[in-house]
Amino acid sequence: MKTNSKHLLGLLFSVVTATNLFAQPVPPNGMKWEVVEEMTDEFNGGFDTNKWVKRLWNYAGTPTNMVAENSGVSDGNLWIKATLGNEPLWFNSSRVYSIAEIKYPMYTECSVITAHLSAYNTFWLNNGDINNRDEIDVIENNSRPSCGCQPDFPWKMNSQYFQATNGFTVRNADNFDNRNLSPDNPKRGVRWNEAYHTVGVWWKDEKNMTFYLDGEEAGSVRVGEDRGGQIYPEIIFARSQALIWDLWTDDENFLGGLADRNHLGDESINTMRVDWVHTFKLVEDATLSTFDVTNPNELTTIFPNPVKGELNVYLVDLQKEATASIYDNNGRLIKTKQLESKKDQLLLDDLTSGIYFIKINNGSSETYKSIVKE
Repeated sequence: MKTNSKHLLGLLFSVVTATNLFAQPVPPNGMKWEVVEEMTDEFNGGFDTNKWVKRLWNYAGTPTNMVAENSGVSDGNLWIKATLGNEPLWFNSSRVYSIAEIKYPMYTECSVITAHLSAYNTFWLNNGDINNRDEIDVIENNSRPSCGCQPDFPWKMNSQYFQATNGFTVRNADNFDNRNLSPDNPKRGVRWNEAYHTVGVWWKDEKNMTFYLDGEEAGSVRVGEDRGGQIYPEIIFARSQALIWDLWTDDENFLGGLADRNHLGDESINTMRVDWVHTFKLVEDATLSTFDVTNPNELTTIFPNPVKGELNVYLVDLQKEATASIYDNNGRLIKTKQLESKKDQLLLDDLTSGIYFIKINNGSSETYKSIVKE
């Protein structure tokens, strides 16, 4: 099919905007991220009962009491608050599940600001069987530990995988500290209660998960490797899981200690808020086949995407006078560079933030890809 460049760029822009292709990881070559609508929400309306449900079971042995009225959607946020209740379950809170479940290969991320209490603000995935469960904890954050034993918690992501099967438990963590973000990342060292942070997990396959924080990789875990040093090669993660948010406290050092009851009446600090959640699954990039490409093996790989400065371009088979051209979302040519090697770079520091498109001319083939400039 022959189509002019401006029409193709318009088509690509429509695809990008319609599917919100803003997942942090770069998809494998020949694949793309596709939005899972049932697990994606901007929270600009009310509580969507077609997507979310409140499941109010309690953590055994804790003072936390889950109640429906302590969660909801308003002002563009999903919120969960902690208020003072009656003894012995005096920490009234709530929990929200996705109705849909998902398994690898998938990626989910949400923008969250935590309650400033000694409590775990959590975003996690679980299959819901207490005796035989897989769990991925994307974030367990306590921005105000009361125990005096967790000085790094205001910056710690606390991410892990956890599997319990008939009483046998294996887990491992990669507890990223946001003070270790790149020096130019504006969220570096910002406490979890002070600003919205974007947290995510790429559940790649039955053995591997990589966590993301504010646009950067934030550690990874391999299923079957236990924090005690043992390795169980037979253990895999293959159960479909729901997304979950909750807020809870307990008198445990691993959690940061009990919340101060006086904090529960302060509306400025007692609420965890989620601005949005985006969930994606990996699918074949069928849009590439609509272009006039004579040899699919000549398609390119580009990364990182989103990009801040230097964009890497990899070609399988470099042809003479290959070029890379950058267009804005109106189809205007911004810059062109002749590619000198199979692995080349384009400097995009001078571009403003937004969506652009790269066209690779390589011999008789043309390839178009979308890029997000941060």
